[in-house]
Amino acid sequence: MYEIEAVRQDDVCLKFRWFTTMDCDLYLWENPHTSEIERFQFCFDKDFDEKIVEWQAGSDSITHAEIDGNGGGRFRGSATFKRAADLDLSYVFSLFQEKAQGLDKQIWRFVAKRLRERIPRR
Repeated sequence: MYEIEAVRQDDVCLKFRWFTTMDCDLYLWENPHTSEIERFQFCFDKDFDEKIVEWQAGSDSITHAEIDGNGGGRFRGSATFKRAADLDLSYVFSLFQEKAQGLDKQIWRFVAKRLRERIPRR
């Protein structure tokens, strides 16, 4: 996973970062003063039925959805989120571990911890 360096910064209160592979994306929003992660989105299965998991500071959960990239939004060709069936967070965690090779260790640990914490215990 490598970082796309030149990304548009739309929010002056948060620094946006984008990491990518052929079939996954990790989006981070960080506090520009402390570098603390305030929010992340992990998108995967980009070539099949793309899905997203999202965590936000202050939230006690991870949300998930399917991404409809077929123009279901207001603007032609714009992606929309749609309700997804139950998500196997064990699969998402394993996929993240596999795909996030080369990611900064501090970021890797942060995201992995949030995903691992939400895997239901059996």
